[in-house]
Amino acid sequence: MHQTLTCFDIEVDAPDGASAFALEQRFAHLAPTTVVRDGRWTVEIPAAESAEEIEAAVRRWLTQIGAPETSMRIAGRSVRVAAPRSTPSKRHQASNERFIG
Repeated sequence: MHQTLTCFDIEVDAPDGASAFALEQRFAHLAPTTVVRDGRWTVEIPAAESAEEIEAAVRRWLTQIGAPETSMRIAGRSVRVAAPRSTPSKRHQASNERFIG
């Protein structure tokens, strides 16, 4: 018997370019792409095997950048993802933030 793998195309909204590139680096092993359309930054992750693992990593990323929540689209279905409730951290500032979006 063959095991069937389910793959998901996932898109994650980012508040700005620096945050989008930080998320893209976090998922580098999945060959993501950062795109900007009409001033909105999105990280596209093709063919992810575990939507739950991606969502958990996005929650950690939200904590890192100091954002309360974001939107994801998993196989076309919209999902709101919130940072874990904890002590608010100072928003991470990437070294190239002043140069990108």
